[in-house]
Amino acid sequence: MMAGFAWKWETKNNKDAFDIVIEGIPKRWNSTQKDWVNSANAVNEVGCIHTVQGYDLNYGFVILGPDIYYDSNKDAVNVNRANFKDAVAKKKASDDDLQKIIVNAYYVLMTRGMLGTYLYVCDPALKEYLSRYIPAI
Repeated sequence: MMAGFAWKWETKNNKDAFDIVIEGIPKRWNSTQKDWVNSANAVNEVGCIHTVQGYDLNYGFVILGPDIYYDSNKDAVNVNRANFKDAVAKKKASDDDLQKIIVNAYYVLMTRGMLGTYLYVCDPALKEYLSRYIPAI
């Protein structure tokens, strides 16, 4: 599992915490940045963009977090600065730059699966929008 940086990294300072909770399912961010994909606990964690760049996986499972959404009034995919949790990138980036950073990160995550990629979409409007182009299973 991989996700954009849309959740705080609580486990960095509290190993008993959970970083991501979706539909009542708690998950932790990657416990290591070095070769996380091959680490023993990777199957129980969610990898960030920094841990999966350069890896080719058989299948990917990508969570499109609350940092990206679909605006039906503008018929456009947008980003939510408040829900993006990379403080360093957010501090330095203009709104246009942040849009590029977030969209590019999801692009990278969604291209890791060589045989296929599964998506979980947090924003209901984005899920509906993407269903026009990506069949649900």
